[in-house]
Amino acid sequence: MIIWCYLGGFSNLLLPPPALAGSLPVKDPAAVGLKEKQNPVTNLFTVEQLYSAIRNGDERGLRFDLSGLNKGLDGAPLDPTKIYGSIYVGPYPFAARHTDYEVKRFRVKTPITGGRGVLAVNRLFQEILNSEGWIDQGLVVVRLELYQEAAQEDRKLGIYDILVRFKKGTEGVVKLPTIMEGPLVNLLCSETPDRVVISFLTSDPGIGKVVLDQGQMFADPAPTTHHQITVTGLQPRTAYRYHVEFDNYRTKTYTFRTAPRPGKEPVTFAFLGDSREGIGGGAQNFMGLNYEALAGCLRSAYGGGAELVIFGGDLVNGYSTCQDDFRTQLYAWKQAAAGFWRERPIYPGIGNHESLLKAYEDGSKYGTELDSWPYDTDSVEAVFAAEFCNPGNGPIPADPRRPSYAENVYSFQYGPIKFISLNNCYWIAWKGATWEAAQEFGGSPEGYLMADQFNWLQEELKKAEKEATIKYIVLFAHEPIFPNDGGLRNCMWHRGNNQVRAYTYHGGKQPTPDGPGIIDLRNELVRLLGQNPKVAVFLAGHEHGYSKLLIHRKVPVGIPGKDDQNGNDKLGDPGESYSPLSDLKHPTWYITSGGAGAPYYSEQLAPWNQYWNKKHGQDFYNYSTQENFLIFTADDNKLSLKVFNTQGQLLDQIDNLMAVKKRKF
Repeated sequence: MIIWCYLGGFSNLLLPPPALAGSLPVKDPAAVGLKEKQNPVTNLFTVEQLYSAIRNGDERGLRFDLSGLNKGLDGAPLDPTKIYGSIYVGPYPFAARHTDYEVKRFRVKTPITGGRGVLAVNRLFQEILNSEGWIDQGLVVVRLELYQEAAQEDRKLGIYDILVRFKKGTEGVVKLPTIMEGPLVNLLCSETPDRVVISFLTSDPGIGKVVLDQGQMFADPAPTTHHQITVTGLQPRTAYRYHVEFDNYRTKTYTFRTAPRPGKEPVTFAFLGDSREGIGGGAQNFMGLNYEALAGCLRSAYGGGAELVIFGGDLVNGYSTCQDDFRTQLYAWKQAAAGFWRERPIYPGIGNHESLLKAYEDGSKYGTELDSWPYDTDSVEAVFAAEFCNPGNGPIPADPRRPSYAENVYSFQYGPIKFISLNNCYWIAWKGATWEAAQEFGGSPEGYLMADQFNWLQEELKKAEKEATIKYIVLFAHEPIFPNDGGLRNCMWHRGNNQVRAYTYHGGKQPTPDGPGIIDLRNELVRLLGQNPKVAVFLAGHEHGYSKLLIHRKVPVGIPGKDDQNGNDKLGDPGESYSPLSDLKHPTWYITSGGAGAPYYSEQLAPWNQYWNKKHGQDFYNYSTQENFLIFTADDNKLSLKVFNTQGQLLDQIDNLMAVKKRKF
């Protein structure tokens, strides 16, 4: 049996016994007559399909030919002879000798007609355009803008960026095996300051190599297209220059710096979230993300000295029933982040938009949607782990039938900071975009933490409090604990509905509850964080702006057992008030930054923000709809925060997040 190990009164709540091995922990909606459906796709083509459509060419350049592609990822038919658009190409990385931070820049445009065109790479060898000093070969970024003729209104097929390597030959231009993604710097942490993992993706299988300027070389053990090469024998807090070699090609030289030893030296990091597509077209609606805002935030974070980035989820549009589409969106996200990631690590978390779903028609607008199975291969948790390179030290699911926590719940130390990534969008279930699908079929609602993850967190916090080299604990998840705008309808609030909880299917007619109500769960989480003097801040995204909020023992938050006067397990009914958690030991900051490009929301009233607004407490509560990112700096004396918008304006700051621990409220 699995026992909830909460501090505040759930130790006797036992989970039902697990069902037989091999069964699903959810009730299949198809078994009750619901028809499976496909959600709309963001990208109609995969990167692999478009790369395959680029072929050896003549003296003008490479050929582009979509013939043979007769349907898109949405299953709708395509007629390649009616596809038109534009091809843009430019050297990549642009002006590589003059900048550490890589950017895309296009220089040549050619048309697509009848599904065919030319990548006029030969023009880039002209003296007036040869910015890279190419002799007979190069690497270009290719942007494809595609449309299809139709009887009434032409169909937009999307804008796509891919990388292609080529060489001039005696009979024309030849396409060569290409590093299509990366190299990216991963797993820099103080637990292992003597190593780093360099990852990259190639168009063809082969042996990749990472070479340091000092001469050390590290290679794949076998040919592959997905390369994750561990570089060892390094010194802590030391800069190393490296390049990658693949198929007789060598990248430019980059620089990474290893992590400091535990507890040593000042550290600067950035936090941002919610870079899915915005509103406005162009680069704001690019392959599933707001390329313009995300790239701008990361450039500013790089220039601001951030050694690493923590990303709080909702990277892309997601909500996909098509894994190829979802992976293509993540490919585009990693392209937008590449300038930072070539030299400094990014640690992403899962948001509600990172969803790979089985969807069913049920008469509601969105239908019933459950985390896709088989979980080992088709769940968002499995695909996320395959697409990123995060620590693998998360909890083991208490029910082995559920998806893995590997690389979506994790922790690591960087200097004096312990970072803890939580996944409160795990094993997601929706019915018409609300939580009832969990109750009807099984799964977990937005904002929820199941017992295994909560208990793992409890142990992580205990260990961190005892570890002398850890001065600050920074937690992050996608959904806020205390929302202040559109998140009031979900997150850990659900408009005060304590009926919301996870459910697991063990056979029979209905799933059974798998944990306490979400408000009770939230309160125990807040108590857990509030008892640890090293917890500096809980960071979140989801709400597409910025908010800071201090919670202490006098701030009203709502306690179901005390405030639910009519017994309906909901808070906020007429005549009901919201009680504070009077037993909180330490005040704690809850800060949201979901301003990396997703459409904005506006502030809404909640018990906690009303409390501070009435007290004119701008030092302890603030809200902005600006696109934004956060820069934190930690040293032996304090952990400070500065909040910037994408124009570089300072929106807010906290000199020392730990100062409130000593303040009397």
